[in-house]
Parts: sequence; structure tokens; C-alpha cells
Amino acid sequence: MNKFNLSAGLVIGDGARSFEIEKVTNETIYVRGAQENNPLRFIPVLLIQTLLNAINEHKISLQDISRKYRTDNHLPHLFDELQLNFDKYILGYDATIQKICEFILDQQSAVKANKNSDHSAVLSKPFLLLAGISGTGKSRFVRKQAEASGSIDKNYKLISVRPDWHEPSDLLGYISRIKEEKYIVTDTLTFMVRAWCDACDLNN
Repeated sequence: MNKFNLSAGLVIGDGARSFEIEKVTNETIYVRGAQENNPLRFIPVLLIQTLLNAINEHKISLQDISRKYRTDNHLPHLFDELQLNFDKYILGYDATIQKICEFILDQQSAVKANKNSDHSAVLSKPFLLLAGISGTGKSRFVRKQAEASGSIDKNYKLISVRPDWHEPSDLLGYISRIKEEKYIVTDTLTFMVRAWCDACDLNN
């Protein structure tokens, strides 16, 4: 195990875009995509450390590693912005590099959260908005609060929405007219109903 906690056999990501760590040395992270016949990719450890430092110092965000994001926002090449002396071809693996950085940041946040956790602490407000880049522990913080306040199955539900989300049907359901008219109920709506029942003591 190395300082990034990346070990051989570790799979990062889901589905066809996932990849497996084959080997890690002091200089190089060797990864291979999940699909058959994917070539071995060589990611410099120094590059990952440099990008992590830049993220932690708020010079860049995880999004900035994406070539498409930088192109769409008319930003200069990432290496030019950070004055890095790496071969620019390496950013052909930008999605892999971004996921590795996100995984490491998430692991670091988890370790920090465990060290600083205080299950006796109670939030002073019932509603919070959390902002921050990916991998900083926002979801983990909320989950830990739920675990500290009771059963995780009853008082916690993680709901994902697409980046282009702009209307409420994914959260609150919608009317389907396929075969017969019926209302499609979502996990969010089910969770809200259960919360109201608990608040009104209707389950007893």
C-alpha cells in the first residue's frame, strides 16, 4: 500500500468507464480500463500529487482536470495554468486522472472525518446547504449526522440528480399514461411520506 492507498486490484468508478489499478510504484500508477483489450495507462505519481496540492490550495477544482470543461469555458491548458512540466499527451487520460484524484480526496476526507467525528454533536439547524468541490466529504458528513441521530435506514436517503436537472419529476414523480394512467412514485417522495408519518406518529 502506498501513500495514496491505491493497491493492485482496486477498481475505481462504475460500469464501462471504471478502471483497475494494476500496480503502483513511487513514480507511476499503472491502470487499465474495465473493457476488454484496453491498453495499460501510465499515470505519474508526481502529477497526481501536484494536482491534489493545487485542488487543496483552491487553485483549481476537480472539474478543471477535464479537457472538455476547460475547452468549453475557454480556459488555457491546465499544465500551462499551473506551470507544470509534464508531457501534455498525459491529459488524454483526463477522466482517469480526475477519478483518481477524486478517490484520493474522498479517502482523505473519510480519514479526517473519522478523526474529528463527535457523535454527541447535534446540528443547531434543521436545514443546511452544503457547497464544495467533489471529494470534500459533504455526503459523508450528512450520513454521519444521520448515523448519530438514529437508524440510518429510517432517517437517511441519498438522492442523485443529473447535472442538467431542471424540473422536479425525477424527485417528486410524474403521471405516466402508458397502458393506464398512474402516478410514478419516486424514492424521494416515499422517504418524505415516511418522514411525515414519523413526525405525526402515524406509524404507531
